[in-house]
Amino acid sequence: MSFENAPVSKGLMMSCALTSIIAGVFDVKHYLHLQFVPHISRHHQYWRLVAHHFAFSNSSDLLLAELLLYNVGVQVERQFGTVKFASFAIASALVSTILEFMALLLFYRIGLNHISPGPLSLIFAILYQYFRVVPSIYQFRIFSVPVSNKIFTYILASQVSSFLTTAITFD
Repeated sequence: MSFENAPVSKGLMMSCALTSIIAGVFDVKHYLHLQFVPHISRHHQYWRLVAHHFAFSNSSDLLLAELLLYNVGVQVERQFGTVKFASFAIASALVSTILEFMALLLFYRIGLNHISPGPLSLIFAILYQYFRVVPSIYQFRIFSVPVSNKIFTYILASQVSSFLTTAITFD
């Protein structure tokens, strides 16, 4: 498997990796997380709504996201085509930005104040399209439970989702 006919997936992977590494080297990770109070409500730093989609805060999130983007993003982009996949990625990022901002506004009173950085919403949107569009290659049984070859990707995604549950903190 390679990046043939998948330049958007390659660009997403490269940009996530480079921005995460640069943010770590120059010690600017604190600019990437999305926090309602004080950054958005008091200081009106609305640029954080966009900036937190560009880099991950730690290397374990970055590694799992890169593996998922490589295994899932390339196949979905080949199924969609480059232009459709790029527009899907932009639309997913815009919708997730609006939903995250609305969630911070609505659930601030019950303690939702912080969302960790990283394009996790985009990765899970691509994962849903992988589930929908890419067919499984083979089926097998584990303890008489039928599973497909996609189970390994879903197990990897469950590891990212365990990070996701710690990414949204309630104060």
